Amino acid sequence: RIRKSDFQIVVADASGAPVPGAQVRVEQTRSAFQFGTALQLSRLVVDSPDNEIYRKTALELFNAASSEDDLKWAGWDGEWGDAFDRERSINALHWLKDHGFHTRGHVLVWPSWRNLPPSIVKLHQAGRDAEIPARVIAHIDDITAATRGLLDEWDVLNEPFDNHDLMDLFGRGIMADWFNEAHKGAPDAVLYLNDYSNHDITADRPHCENFIENAKYLLGHGAPLGGLGLQAHIASLPNTPEAVLATLDLYASLKLPIRFTEFDIDTDDEELQADYTRDFLILAYSHPSVVGVQHWGFWEGAHWRPKCAMFRRDWLEKPSAVAYRNLVLRKWRTHLQGTTDASGKQGGRGFHGDYVVIVEHDGTKVQQAFTLRPDEPQTLVKITLQ
Repeated sequence: RIRKSDFQIVVADASGAPVPGAQVRVEQTRSAFQFGTALQLSRLVVDSPDNEIYRKTALELFNAASSEDDLKWAGWDGEWGDAFDRERSINALHWLKDHGFHTRGHVLVWPSWRNLPPSIVKLHQAGRDAEIPARVIAHIDDITAATRGLLDEWDVLNEPFDNHDLMDLFGRGIMADWFNEAHKGAPDAVLYLNDYSNHDITADRPHCENFIENAKYLLGHGAPLGGLGLQAHIASLPNTPEAVLATLDLYASLKLPIRFTEFDIDTDDEELQADYTRDFLILAYSHPSVVGVQHWGFWEGAHWRPKCAMFRRDWLEKPSAVAYRNLVLRKWRTHLQGTTDASGKQGGRGFHGDYVVIVEHDGTKVQQAFTLRPDEPQTLVKITLQ
């Protein structure tokens, strides 16, 4: 009901007369829903046998991606050593855009002493707190200018439930300042509030209520908050889908897009991991407020919690990868074959996204792209056979 709409292929000859009996094949090439992953950006631009497979697998499975650590403040400023490099990160973002990924930046401000760059912590330790707000603004200006046009959205504020040292020091209004500055630097990007343990109110009510309160505070103070980020790091006793859906219903009252930004399942039970991957994707895809699910990595060789990965270190698929592929690339993709009727028409109902239609008749073959959009109940595709 919410992820499909109708389409009709209308085939005519050069004079505009309908062409009955034409062979029509419709293939979906891309989903409108964003199935994504966090990526180690250097692997996109540094060649190695594993990195080649990493890129190929990302292209096959995902249409959206974020940086994992590369755009965090300390890494961006070179305070984490040679593992992170601005030019390499920018080149990787170009690679993602060139390959059609929806891109998100993570993260502009993670406001606790344990997650701020060492240079900012040193200011605090030296009693130079008054310099910090301007340094945060300068960082936002710097990174948004460098990445402008390369990122479709940003996590502006990360995990304020227990990362709030800067708010404690300077007042909660500073959160709105960060969003306003991010909007200046990236006016076309959707700006997200991101937190963890906020996907199930029955499991962590204080975290969820704080998340709602922060979102309302930002909106009430004129911040350009554009989306809600739910991390959904799942433990070995997964949250029930019903509880997660009820929590999504609660957040829907804010009338903002919702994205699961860091999904993974930390368990040794691989069948459970596969089953819950399936069920979690279904619950997310079924909710009208959800725009995407982003795995927090997919390969054991590049994952913060290796047993959460969908692929083993030698690139063999785990059951969760099979479950993912069966839903995302098979069940939730539309394919149609048929012939035009007496009025030159053939149609159906398809999942939202990008398509190619191939029409053949009397030795003539025409191929044309089209898109099914959520805001269009029916899409008409006109094909002319010359």
